[in-house]
Amino acid sequence: MKFRLGNKEFVVRKCKNDDCQFWYTLSEKNMKRYAEIEWGSWDGDLIRSTFDKNKIWIVEFEGERIAFYDFEFKKDHTFINNIQIVDSFKGQGLGYFIINFIENE
Repeated sequence: MKFRLGNKEFVVRKCKNDDCQFWYTLSEKNMKRYAEIEWGSWDGDLIRSTFDKNKIWIVEFEGERIAFYDFEFKKDHTFINNIQIVDSFKGQGLGYFIINFIENE
């Protein structure tokens, strides 16, 4: 699926097995510091064990992966597990768009 945000066109697609390293690397870059503060360490093996391509969506810009998100529809609500965006696309409304997109689903 394609969408426009400002003058940029993005592609959203289901996650594939070969997206695992992107998913892990971006998660580690964005979240390791917080995990170390909250739990004392970053457990890469534990994080990798939570990878479920069936719940993850990848966002691309000009053929490059720039974000991912995952959410679950529950009986009476939707639970957003994660939204991760590369630094160069933060602060441009992408996270806001993703939340609104999930809400409309």
